[in-house]
Amino acid sequence: DPKYLSWLLAKMYFRCADWQVYSLGTHFARAHAMNEVFAVSMYRNLPSAHPLFRLLKPHFQGIIAINAQARQVLINPKKNAFAQFMSAGDDLVKLLITCCKELDFKQLMIPSDFKARGLQELPNFLFRDDAISLWNILMEYT
Repeated sequence: DPKYLSWLLAKMYFRCADWQVYSLGTHFARAHAMNEVFAVSMYRNLPSAHPLFRLLKPHFQGIIAINAQARQVLINPKKNAFAQFMSAGDDLVKLLITCCKELDFKQLMIPSDFKARGLQELPNFLFRDDAISLWNILMEYT
């Protein structure tokens, strides 16, 4: 049935585009590129015995090397692996810039994130409750 195949193709294109935005805009930009800044700062400025260094080290371990490899292989213009299976091709840098322009630093703060997503009043949301408790402990430390 041609109608079914057209709809299937449309869903496939949408999923590809959605995955593309997620993998670059959410995963790489927020989980890797943005955290690399904090990792470099931590390694340069905090002694290894500092409590924040010990808290953050497992989260930042290897991120600088992974990001360096990603910049060479995955998002390098004219020579990127993502171009093989993403519709953006060599325009990945433009997509990354667009995704980063939409990012607001306040979105990364736990209370603001939960508020923006309407998760403040959700009952029995244990992740939120634990995250807020840890956030408050860290705020007391500073």
